Amino acid sequence: AQSEGAGQGSEFVVRLALHPAPPVGEGGHAAVATVRAEPLRVMVIEDYADSRTALEVCLRMLGHTVASAEDGDRGVKLALEWRPDVGLVDIGLPGLDGYEVAKRIRASAIGKAVRLFAITGYGESETKRRALEAGFDDCLVKPVDPDRLAWMLSRSDSTATTTGCDQRERANRDAS
Repeated sequence: AQSEGAGQGSEFVVRLALHPAPPVGEGGHAAVATVRAEPLRVMVIEDYADSRTALEVCLRMLGHTVASAEDGDRGVKLALEWRPDVGLVDIGLPGLDGYEVAKRIRASAIGKAVRLFAITGYGESETKRRALEAGFDDCLVKPVDPDRLAWMLSRSDSTATTTGCDQRERANRDAS
């Protein structure tokens, strides 16, 4: 933003990335990814309406088809009926929590076909461990970084993990 002074108006410049950059791996080299060209069917299970809406808008802007549910029971039902490619599941849901949602989806007929990412406000390694044990492929710490989400969804396989839950724990440790 810049202005020549009072009464002179203001200029605001906004730059938006067209494609998210992949995370940098060890040695400073960009990670190699197999990019998926077609839109995905992405399910969002999130009880907080503002977070759910923000994720839906972000996903639609990325060209994906989105369906959502506000609790665990509805989320499992949605997954079984809609058969998404990817599920973004909040851990702290009313009714069935996110861990139980993942377990039930993994135990179903679609269980091996869907990629599941936990969404959590907690970045501890215990949360990540429990998420992986429940059947999640990885997890994202709230607030979800749109660039990281876009990168994860652009991957064509379930190896598109970011160790997202560990990132906040490392950041907190480094800040101490």
